[in-house]
Amino acid sequence: MVKVLSAKSNFTALMSHVPEALFSSDTKKEALSGDFSWADAIVIGPGIGTGKKAAAVLADVLSTRGIPAVIDADGINLISEDEGLRDALREKAEEDTVILTPHLMEMSRFTGIPPALIKNDIANTALSYARSYNTVIALKDARTVTASPEGDLIKNTTGNNGMSTAGSGDVLAGLAGSLLAQGLNGFRAASIAVFLHGLAGDIAADRYGVRGMKAMDIAESLPEAFLKVEEDNGFLQDMR
Repeated sequence: MVKVLSAKSNFTALMSHVPEALFSSDTKKEALSGDFSWADAIVIGPGIGTGKKAAAVLADVLSTRGIPAVIDADGINLISEDEGLRDALREKAEEDTVILTPHLMEMSRFTGIPPALIKNDIANTALSYARSYNTVIALKDARTVTASPEGDLIKNTTGNNGMSTAGSGDVLAGLAGSLLAQGLNGFRAASIAVFLHGLAGDIAADRYGVRGMKAMDIAESLPEAFLKVEEDNGFLQDMR
């Protein structure tokens, strides 16, 4: 079950595309507490903007204990601009699993390192900041790397350049959150999500071509990606 917290103006668009989802536009602290206690994992960042209200909701997420979280997109941008949110991220990561899913520009804002230098040393950058913030980091590039605070590192081999389209990273964040909710630890949830996301992108590229595919095509190819890996080796049966 997925519950989306968003502006009331997004209700019709969301329900027409994802009628299976629950929806709420109530982001008052009391309502958020109820939603968080209901959830097995939280995903925050895609589409939230960088205003004061978004920062307040992110602060509420970071102050919640006992629930793993995936932080993407504007969630990372907000943390990059606010030392208080950085401290809150560190405090949450001391107790709960936190996954960050930045692309190179978001990682540049987060670290202060130019994107070109990050790209040239992507593995060590991901490892260094995973350790520093006690988080799992899936640093997105042509070959995404996933790093853990303990020093684990996986370089992904699935995916294609057609995936560098708006919304693709949001699909990855949602998939990582889903795997967290199913009980995987942070590093496995993030690395498996990256692999499946890339595989779904490859399936979408075969179907539509890299010039024509969009993020929804990746999302809609995920069931086929799951089936493919289960048929190949069954690893998802024992992925915990």
